[in-house]
Amino acid sequence: MEIAGVDTTTANTTFTPGNATLCSRDYKITQVLFPLLYTVLFFAGLITNSLAMRIFFQIRSKSNFIIFLKNTVISDLLMILTFPFKIISDAELGAGPLRILVCQVTSVTFYFTMYISISFLGLITIDRYLKTTRPFKTSNPSNLLGAKILSVVIWAFMFFLSLPNMILTNRRPDDKNIKKCSFL
Repeated sequence: MEIAGVDTTTANTTFTPGNATLCSRDYKITQVLFPLLYTVLFFAGLITNSLAMRIFFQIRSKSNFIIFLKNTVISDLLMILTFPFKIISDAELGAGPLRILVCQVTSVTFYFTMYISISFLGLITIDRYLKTTRPFKTSNPSNLLGAKILSVVIWAFMFFLSLPNMILTNRRPDDKNIKKCSFL
């Protein structure tokens, strides 16, 4: 059947499972590309966060903004320090004990510090909003003490939230069969 110069015939095709080839997942790109990207991010992050830490810790904590920013810098630096373990693990250069360390400690620390950074960025946003809507209100020592207490509470709360992920792993990775922390 032909409609306005278009061929509308259909081909009769069959699919047999015996003809299908199984596609295996190629991990070579994750073993090379991800470690390379993490290495670049590690060195860039280490340099910039160290510089930020040096600058911000020379400034006195006279406002909530500075207190929250210092906590964000600490959290980001701790996150960056987990990258070498991720690099070694993704490149499959380490054995089972390294995978246990990566799964139970460094991966959890990565997410722990990421959530802390997100929390402090949210607090910085709220602080900036309040400074914009109430420009003549100054920070008093009780507000600064409250910001410091809130910082400690956030660190402790996030630590206790991540603690079960560190201690409730019931399997040990073998060198061959476990490639992801989620399988533990």
